[in-house]
Amino acid sequence: MIKNKKSISGQTMVMMVVLLSVAALGAAALGTFLVLSGFRNLSSSDQTMDAIFIADTGIECVLFNEFGHASYDAVSGYCPQIVGSSSVVKTTEKGSFSFKRTDSQPMYDDWSSTGANDNGKTTRVLDIRFTKKTI
Repeated sequence: MIKNKKSISGQTMVMMVVLLSVAALGAAALGTFLVLSGFRNLSSSDQTMDAIFIADTGIECVLFNEFGHASYDAVSGYCPQIVGSSSVVKTTEKGSFSFKRTDSQPMYDDWSSTGANDNGKTTRVLDIRFTKKTI
């Protein structure tokens, strides 16, 4: 019987080594995943800033259309022409943007500008509201 107990305790030790090895591999894989996702977030900050700046360009086109000179054609090469409540997509060297009227009420107009970075992975939206004066 003593011989039998020694062989059982040897199997227990082998099982514990295997379980600890699996746990260590799992922890290493989780740590690697967290580090890589952190690097991915760092690299996407540039893409986010590009998308925000491009969406801001769309807002500037809306502002120029509302408050700019009477000749909107002066910047029509850069700003897309507004047709009804939306515009066509304009592509720049850093990405593309479009803007559209999302809501129009008697008291206000809401415009939304969507900017996407050059590879289209990151998209950001900026909104602006024009409140109409009542006379």
